[in-house]
Parts: sequence; C-alpha cells; structure tokens
Amino acid sequence: MMLSWLRDKVKTLQNKNLLLIGLTISFIALAFQMIGFLFPFWMSSNDGPYSVTAGLWQVCGMDGESECLDIQVAGPGLPGWFMAVQALTVLAVIFFILAVICAGAKLLLFKNKILFLFVATGAVFLGAVSVFFAVIVFAARRNELFFGKAYTLHFAYGFTIFGMLAAATAGLFFVLELRKIK
Repeated sequence: MMLSWLRDKVKTLQNKNLLLIGLTISFIALAFQMIGFLFPFWMSSNDGPYSVTAGLWQVCGMDGESECLDIQVAGPGLPGWFMAVQALTVLAVIFFILAVICAGAKLLLFKNKILFLFVATGAVFLGAVSVFFAVIVFAARRNELFFGKAYTLHFAYGFTIFGMLAAATAGLFFVLELRKIK
C-alpha cells in the first residue's frame, strides 16, 4: 500500500516536472522577448563622435548627451518590412504571454484539462516562429533604415533571438508532456 502510494507520487512529480520546466523556460523566453521588445538597442552605428542606437520603437543618438526619439519621428517614413517586424514581435509577445498563462493554468488550476497544454504548446511555437521571421527580415534589411548607414546588430536583438530559442525549447518540453499524457 505504502509503496504504491509512493510510486503514484513519483509519477505525479515526474509529470509535473516537464510542464514546470516548460513553464519556467517559456517565462524566461517572455522575459528575453520583453528586453528585446522594449530596449532601443537592436542596432547601432558609430560614426566618429556621434553614435546612434535604434530599436523597434525608438532611435537614440549620443554626442555627449543622450536623446531618444520615437522611431516614427526619426525616420523619413518607415518601410513596410520594418512595420512587419514590429507586428511580428508584438505577436510574439502576445503568444508568449498566452503560453505562460495557459501552462500556469494547466499546472496550478486545471490539472485534468489537456486543452490548456495544447494552447500553450501552439502559442509558444507560434511565438518562436514569429520571432524567427522578424529577426531574419530585420538582419537582412536593417541597413535600409535611416539613409542607408551601416549598422551592427546590438544586444536587444540578441535577447530576442535567445527568447526565440528558449520558446522553442519550452515548446519541446510541452510536446514531451503531451506525449506522456496520451
């Protein structure tokens, strides 16, 4: 009797571990995505005494003082591909939030509802795919922004990529959890 109870507890703990690991990694993916989403450091250019950094929403210039402008004001009209990158990253944030909420709800509230795990799995993979396309398009066409200056990629862009990789990893843990349930 005691041995079967202990065996059941170990199985329950093993089942929760994959979901908990996936939830933790998807939360990390969301945090990385938020850093990349909010900070104006997707690209930088250093022309002598004047340096420029830009993100998805702001452009900052430094010539002794730091001044940031909204990217709509700083650019002479944003190209469609850049607005698509912005839209894809917004979608990724929404998908990552949805994945964290659904995985947390499955773990804590609705232990027997498999639908929450399906939604979390789909959302985290859709977010990773959105980021994948956003970073590829941005890397390929970033030098077209702001009068064709040559820009190097900066740390917020890297955090976005790490967020994508973390989301894909979390999705794999969710898939493993789904395979255990079936």
